[in-house]
Amino acid sequence: MSKLKNKALIAAAITTIIGAFLHLLCIVFGGDWYIAMGAGKKMARLDDAGHWYPTAITLFITAVLVVWSLYALSGAMLIRK
Repeated sequence: MSKLKNKALIAAAITTIIGAFLHLLCIVFGGDWYIAMGAGKKMARLDDAGHWYPTAITLFITAVLVVWSLYALSGAMLIRK
C-alpha cells in the first residue's frame, strides 16, 4: 500500500512541477499564454502592456507549485523533510 502512495505522490510532484514550468512559459511567451492558462484577457492585456503585475503573480504561483511539488517528494521520501 505504501508503494502505491509513493507512486501517487511522485505523480503529483511531477504534474505539479510541469504546471510550474507552464506558468513560467507564460512569462516568456506573453499574453496568449496567459489566456491559454486561464488567467483571462485582463492579465494578458497587462502583460502585453509591459506591466509588472502578471509577472509577479505568475512567479508567486510558480513558487507555490514548486513548494507543493517538494512536499510531495518529501512525502514520497525521495528528498529530506
